[in-house]
Amino acid sequence: MATSVKQSLVKVDGKHIELPPWSSLSGSDLDNLAFPDVYEAASAYQQYPLGTVYRDGGRTFVYGKWSATTTIKTAGYAVCTVATYKDLANAGISGAAGSNQVVLNYGGACAVNKYAGGYMGMKGANYRSFRILSNTVQDASNYVTFTLDGTIINAITTASDDFVLMENPYAEMRWYITLDTRPYIGATVNTIVASRYTWIQTWGVHMMMSAFGTWEGATGFQFGIAAYHGSVNALPTSTSGIVANTDVYGACQPIGVFAAGCDPSTPADVSIAYPVYLMVRP
Repeated sequence: MATSVKQSLVKVDGKHIELPPWSSLSGSDLDNLAFPDVYEAASAYQQYPLGTVYRDGGRTFVYGKWSATTTIKTAGYAVCTVATYKDLANAGISGAAGSNQVVLNYGGACAVNKYAGGYMGMKGANYRSFRILSNTVQDASNYVTFTLDGTIINAITTASDDFVLMENPYAEMRWYITLDTRPYIGATVNTIVASRYTWIQTWGVHMMMSAFGTWEGATGFQFGIAAYHGSVNALPTSTSGIVANTDVYGACQPIGVFAAGCDPSTPADVSIAYPVYLMVRP
């Protein structure tokens, strides 16, 4: 089983920090973790483990890093992950039943803990989905050892089991990638600055920007919303189900609902913000 690190949970005014299991912080290091000001400008220095959760009353924030190629945007926009997906067919090398370590033929260079906080899917002797706690650098044969958050049921079958890897979704974030090709993971609460560290909001009331000044839906108190090109769009009521252009709502990612009492069908201008109840990660 994975080695556990005991972490104290202190609540102050309804606020607390939850460190991820891949964090190496312990003891006195934990005492130096102050509650963040999530509205501060993004920092060039990493202050918390990527994926750290900060809860403030009914709102949740997660700590991540902006991509080096992200577009500069201000608060109120949807954030997607740039986490890479890697398909490793017939890559099993070793892994004993009851173990939480799996060795795969990565097929190339892999940085230490590149996948810490990411995920592994297995197909073959083990049909499982695990979170990855850590990984080693590749050895001379391009083999990488992954430590998982649980144990595998059956021994890995050499060169016949298939695997899929995904990086930590908060390790590289940005505003909108063409055609919304990546999952949205939250919303900005301050200005995006490439290659810097920041908090994004994933749950609770948030003032989000309209999508190109276009809002679908009839007058009402509450609408389902979807991320569309880095902004938020109301659930359409038209029979065609069109959100914008040729994209239908079913092809977009639902991320929450408009707050009660809000009518997003007639915004005053293209940059207006509306209260949204984000429902991405509680």
